[in-house]
Amino acid sequence: MMTLISVQELVLALALFFNPLGYNELFAFIMKLTGSYWITSLIFYIIAGSLFGTFLLIKRRSNAKI
Repeated sequence: MMTLISVQELVLALALFFNPLGYNELFAFIMKLTGSYWITSLIFYIIAGSLFGTFLLIKRRSNAKI
């Protein structure tokens, strides 16, 4: 069973992955699907921002230290 802290760490890891630093294969695949660099970039920034926001929400609710 996943604890709140492990969920928090998983969300943070996913956010860091979707942050624009080393997701080349997935980015290229999504860009082929959308046909647009700007739409693909927007998708990745929205995903990263959502995951960082979720991480901060979990952190605030659990009062956990990083």
